[in-house]
Amino acid sequence: QMADWLFSARDAIKVDSLSVDPFASQTRGPVGRVAAGCLVLNQALNKKANTNLPRINDISPHVVLITAYPGMDNILLETVLHAKIQGVVLEGFGAGNLPPRTRTGIKKLIAADIPVVLSTRCIRGGVHTIYDYPGGGADLISMGCLSSGTLSGTKALLLLKMALACKISKTELHTIFDNPDRFSII
Repeated sequence: QMADWLFSARDAIKVDSLSVDPFASQTRGPVGRVAAGCLVLNQALNKKANTNLPRINDISPHVVLITAYPGMDNILLETVLHAKIQGVVLEGFGAGNLPPRTRTGIKKLIAADIPVVLSTRCIRGGVHTIYDYPGGGADLISMGCLSSGTLSGTKALLLLKMALACKISKTELHTIFDNPDRFSII
């Protein structure tokens, strides 16, 4: 609960660093609110807990989040490749697009069997395979990047850290990022 509003962890995002009501929903709106001492639900809460989830005792500290910037090239990606990093989340532009000069570094990470998850800096919309130019979301997904879907970069980072700590296989990583509710509390 934040202020009087209830948000799902998967959908909540902080939109104001100074407000006493700083959170909003990325896609579905608040789950409900507390009004006059009563709980008022805006959405049906019929999701059953998944009891087949692995127990998470730790998270991998060797996973990084890199935010795209204009003119970005391979320097950070090459550094990651040589730094014994276990996974990378790339926070791209728009629907998950990166500058074309990052492709070589991304290919090297994937070839080194380092999971690369593509997310977006946008608050709403998520990653989509709309653009197929070199560095576009469709191009990167076809190269082997995982899509974070509507998860923010930070939430995708947490999910990847938990998955790697649980020693999830590469195949299962694809399943998890296709349906993150199966795995995490996010």
